[in-house]
Amino acid sequence: MARRTPLTKNQSSLIVNLQDCHLLRDLTPENLGAMARYSRKEDIHSSQARKLLEQFHGNIVFIIEGIFERVFLPSEEAIENPSMAIVLDELKTGDVWGEHFLLSKQSYDIGIRCIEKGALIAMNTLRFESYMQRWPELHNAVLMMMLDRDIRQSEKLGQALKTLHNNDIVLNRIEGVADLLIDYMAGEAEKETVIQKRFKVTREPENLPDEKIETRIEQAYLHSPGNKEDRIRKAKSGKAVNFFRTTKIGKGLERKQYQRYITESEYNKLLRDREGYIIQKRRIKLEKKIGEGKIVIDVFEGELEGLFIIEADFKTKKDADAFKLPKFLSEKAKDITEDSRYSNRALAATNGWPKH
Repeated sequence: MARRTPLTKNQSSLIVNLQDCHLLRDLTPENLGAMARYSRKEDIHSSQARKLLEQFHGNIVFIIEGIFERVFLPSEEAIENPSMAIVLDELKTGDVWGEHFLLSKQSYDIGIRCIEKGALIAMNTLRFESYMQRWPELHNAVLMMMLDRDIRQSEKLGQALKTLHNNDIVLNRIEGVADLLIDYMAGEAEKETVIQKRFKVTREPENLPDEKIETRIEQAYLHSPGNKEDRIRKAKSGKAVNFFRTTKIGKGLERKQYQRYITESEYNKLLRDREGYIIQKRRIKLEKKIGEGKIVIDVFEGELEGLFIIEADFKTKKDADAFKLPKFLSEKAKDITEDSRYSNRALAATNGWPKH
């Protein structure tokens, strides 16, 4: 049993404040105590309301009280002229700023400023990185937060600059966080490189093996630019109902994927913000591999009734290249792996069959 280090009154106060942070709420008091001992509390007076708080660069900052703005500085002149800053987000108690320093030790274009009296806790990023290595629940929570912020704030930034599809800063943020963090921070259970082949078949396969699982799926897509997909899904198998949010990066045979559980209330809220239509389908998963492929069969419903797609997942590209769809699944199958018209995202956008 780990020895518990006694805490001073000041450290105990910091722990209470740290527990207000959404990222840290699942950590134990002992873990929070360790973090508190290497943190400092800063009171920010309202007289600094329009001043960019550059003194916190290089730190992870936890908002204890007050309201702060996360801002983008489009030029060096904006450091001296706060009115030029583009507000990306509003931060309140329990929010975090400074996670971008985990990717780059330099950040000339992101700042934070208070708009009323508030209090912060600041921690050196190197110290915070060491905590992430020790406590998987913490680095998984950071990854989840950064992926969510990446797409949402990059879109807002692009709209503000009116150059969403041409601005390198915006596109680099979308590319960088989702791609680098999956490799750099996510635990093996949280990340996955998906190597998948997809086939369109003319009917639902018959005489399937007895070892199979059937799931009813409802899914939709949130706005995301380029080769990114931000998907929400409700999956019901028997009495069990689960909700997921999945980010996919790339296209075709090999893509990176990050998936996490969300609550039903989160799902319903995001569903209202969807882009396009809701896809409904019945999924049949074969429990035994066929060759080196894990097989699922999607039987689409609603406006897509009559569409049948088989997906085969593999561990390596070599296995995928060698795979042949067996005749008992379909004698007439079309490989649509590289056909973006049949992606679930494209189907949700049109709510109908692809045009040929």
